Amino acid sequence: MEKFLKNKNLEELKPIYLIESRSEKIIDKKIKEIKNYFRTKIDAVSDFKSIDENDDVIVNDLFNFLSTPSFFSLRKVLTVKNADKVSRDILSFLSDYIKTNPGFGKNSIIFLCCSNSRKIISMIPEAGARGELIKIDKAISEDLKKRLAEKNDLNKVRFTPNAVNLFLENIGEDPILFENEYEKILSNVYFDDKRIVNEEKIKSLVSRSTESTIFELIDNIGGKHFPGAVNMIPDLIQGSSSADNTLLITVISNLYRMFKVMLYLKSEKDGTDSAAKYLQKNINAKPYFINIIIRKYQGFEKKYSYDELIRVLDCLNEFDIKIKSKSSFSAKVYLNSLILNLQLITDKK
Repeated sequence: MEKFLKNKNLEELKPIYLIESRSEKIIDKKIKEIKNYFRTKIDAVSDFKSIDENDDVIVNDLFNFLSTPSFFSLRKVLTVKNADKVSRDILSFLSDYIKTNPGFGKNSIIFLCCSNSRKIISMIPEAGARGELIKIDKAISEDLKKRLAEKNDLNKVRFTPNAVNLFLENIGEDPILFENEYEKILSNVYFDDKRIVNEEKIKSLVSRSTESTIFELIDNIGGKHFPGAVNMIPDLIQGSSSADNTLLITVISNLYRMFKVMLYLKSEKDGTDSAAKYLQKNINAKPYFINIIIRKYQGFEKKYSYDELIRVLDCLNEFDIKIKSKSSFSAKVYLNSLILNLQLITDKK
């Protein structure tokens, strides 16, 4: 929709557009894109009007808006959100106005946003005859969190907050894995009355990527759940070479980053800001994910003393040197040894 508008001159636009989607979030995004398009093309203050089903709209005001010529803009713009839910009086007025003013499109453009275009066309037949239908039945956002919200809207599915976080962590930044795992969840809940997805359902249905397994192992260490971290090792090395140095280096790097953030949080009054800047510099992640990481590490930081954090970072440096000095290493032996050393450090009084 946005690209379509960008490729058109104001004079080329049709008088009526029907934008249909079952997702209110997608409709909101489309209305925002429409506003952005017209911001520099018309006087947005006097010649752009938005209404929805919750507005107490006076029909005479709409008539005055559409019929009064603009001194500042080539065409006026009216957007109607949830047009299939607005009052019958408004739809009847729009139908009569369009029918009795065949040339209105030279001065105005009407965007009717709805979840049911058939209802609109039944009330305003001219919208079907003179307008263009843009039907959006797929999620459109590239940001995976927003995409998840759009898909849930389209499919009438509700994820609990913990389920959202766990799902996004498990699929990482992989859009293909996102689609595959979402379809698996949708198939599982499709015939449920409420279609609620909780954390337990995510754990039972969504395959963990190597990346997410690494994160879980690191979280166990951050929370001082060392036996849990040891239990993650078989899952982590499954499918990888027993001498996979790349995997081990990734684990060390992520552990070092976590404990460095915890050190910032522990040692500085403005530690949260410093930690966020450090993460922004060292990982390619959206602000949303960085905030989640910071909140999680704030909980871990309380479990460690300042001296423990220093000793852990020294230990990680030593293990990093060891692995980089050898061409091959047993991942299982290495990880068990690393976790044991970290546990011994934090067990010291």
